[in-house]
Amino acid sequence: MLGVGIIGAPLLGNLQDTRIHDSLQGNEAIYAKYVADEEKTSIFGDYKSVDQDVVTEREARIEVLQGNKADEATEFAEAEARELEVLLGERDVFEGLTKEAKATALRFAAGPAVFMFLSYCVLILWFKSRGGYKPVDLE
Repeated sequence: MLGVGIIGAPLLGNLQDTRIHDSLQGNEAIYAKYVADEEKTSIFGDYKSVDQDVVTEREARIEVLQGNKADEATEFAEAEARELEVLLGERDVFEGLTKEAKATALRFAAGPAVFMFLSYCVLILWFKSRGGYKPVDLE
């Protein structure tokens, strides 16, 4: 079990980051904005990850803009409305890709468990076909 945690966590994280990176390459504007310039190194090789500082800044800006929109005392300009719409669109795309990457990692992690389940089912059926458990006398 220790090996699963030591190897599995970095493997799944690398798989998620790589999947998000590959998916974002199709959208140049979002890719340039959200993917970090420097490469990270893991035991599975080098990869580029999402810059979490940019994601945090986006969420903070969305909160400010939504607060301004809700506040009747401030005038909500057309430029701010467009910016909010763009940021919410980026958030939707980014969250969709993140959700898809997490689902891919989960399917990958579930593979060995499904294989073990099927193997145990085959073993159970094999033992039942041979008449079940029979004690053996050792002399």
